[in-house]
Amino acid sequence: MAKVQTDNKITFFPVGNGDTTLITLKDSTNVLMDCNITKDSSDENVIERYDIIEYLRETLPKDDDSMPHLDVFILSHPDIDHCRSIEKHFYLGDPSKYDKEKDKILIDELWFAPDVFWEEDKDLNESAKAFKKEANRRKKLYEDKKSEKSNPGNRLRMIGSTDNEELGEIKSITTAAGETVNLINGKIQDDFKFFVLGPVKDESDEPDVERNKRSIILKAEFNIDSKEVNNVVILAGDSRIENWKRIMSKNSLDSLKFDIFMAPHHCSWYFFSSEDYKNSPPADDEIISFIENGKDDGNVRVIVASCKEIKRSEDNPPHYRAANLYKKAVGDDNFYCLSEYPSTDEPKPLIFTFTKNGPLKQEPEEVTKKKMSSVLINTASTPKRYGR
Repeated sequence: MAKVQTDNKITFFPVGNGDTTLITLKDSTNVLMDCNITKDSSDENVIERYDIIEYLRETLPKDDDSMPHLDVFILSHPDIDHCRSIEKHFYLGDPSKYDKEKDKILIDELWFAPDVFWEEDKDLNESAKAFKKEANRRKKLYEDKKSEKSNPGNRLRMIGSTDNEELGEIKSITTAAGETVNLINGKIQDDFKFFVLGPVKDESDEPDVERNKRSIILKAEFNIDSKEVNNVVILAGDSRIENWKRIMSKNSLDSLKFDIFMAPHHCSWYFFSSEDYKNSPPADDEIISFIENGKDDGNVRVIVASCKEIKRSEDNPPHYRAANLYKKAVGDDNFYCLSEYPSTDEPKPLIFTFTKNGPLKQEPEEVTKKKMSSVLINTASTPKRYGR
């Protein structure tokens, strides 16, 4: 499959209260974490905000048969706003039986947390059921030791360890919390890796744990033109304060410094406190110290809220007070609500390119031309590095 040299970048799509995030590496490897695709949605209450599928079909590499390929799809957890319409627009099934007339995108490799397998179908939405069925199809190839398991369209990776004996055959392709992975769709990446922050076994193996607390939480680390990490993005899924108190107990504050942080659960109050937001509880001091760490370093730090428009109301998520705490940590100009960027009337993808000096924000996509602008802003002044 022909791939072209490109920039290391991340694209946050405006999808309301939901997540759809694309990481593109310089060799045109593409990793999509979650999807909330509202195009042709059967839910009449869901508003189509942006045509993600058209964007992906235009930008993803195609093989010799003109089939578009996504290297990796990561499902943080099986709520509808993280997997909506995956079965409509992505091919789920034996890749040798792909029908290109249906114009679907092939997913070379699926990543998921262990709990995908033990949730009952009756508790899953239709898109999550389709994902689970495909994950089971691929898992069986590993169990049966089929050579096809390593082919694009059949690959798997499990994120988070488990004691579930039924998943023993895929433990060799499991990355647990506290571990890193830079093998992306069969290729080792020299200047990019994911560090897994969650879930841990106590979160993924316990049926009584709320689904949001079982979210995959990843720290994406880039070392651009350097042997040291100099760009960090944390993708937090729908995690809550309980997850972050655990993460902070196992990782130093400096190792959790970020350039870009995706606000958990669409700017929910329950990242800051486990207490009911209606009672106006104080924000947890440790959480505040986490989001403010690096505030005085002189570098641009960004927080992204993938949510609907934030208003002074009783909504949660997004929560107005939570948004203000984020703004205090990084500055008003570096907090982005995706439904408001660059305007509420016509939200567009928020794109950052990674450089040795840190992330650079691109100008909004020119929808009529269907290409990204080359103008960059918010440059960092000096090369950066991170220690673990």
